[in-house]
Amino acid sequence: MNHNASPTTAQSNSTPAQDADAMARVYAPPSAAIPDAASGQTMMGRVTQWFGALAASCALLAAATSLGNQIHFNATWPFIFATACWAAWDSRKVRLQEYRSGIAASPLMLWFGVMLLWIVAFPLCLVARRQIQAGQLARKAGL
Repeated sequence: MNHNASPTTAQSNSTPAQDADAMARVYAPPSAAIPDAASGQTMMGRVTQWFGALAASCALLAAATSLGNQIHFNATWPFIFATACWAAWDSRKVRLQEYRSGIAASPLMLWFGVMLLWIVAFPLCLVARRQIQAGQLARKAGL
């Protein structure tokens, strides 16, 4: 290989789409939406995910409350209990403790957190789960 060749004249095994992506990263104008080094997400992307999860959580809670009103039973607390149990079970399944997240805790601690502060903790669980599945959340060092 000729080490004196310029990058534009050197042979490349990349596809035109990969070349275009590389050029876009190199020549992209500076922006306020700078991706986080750990996750590759912008702050706006994280905020959007948070509000989406919050809206979904509130819709589920409203549906449970509405159902409870239909059958003359307060279904809010059983719903919160069930979602806390699901969050604890799912955190063990996706190994949430192994990732850098503000909600990375043992399943038992996560259960207590969701039970005590459902409106914040449950949407955070949903966001962290989605980020883990998408490969956007970094693992803790040493794991």
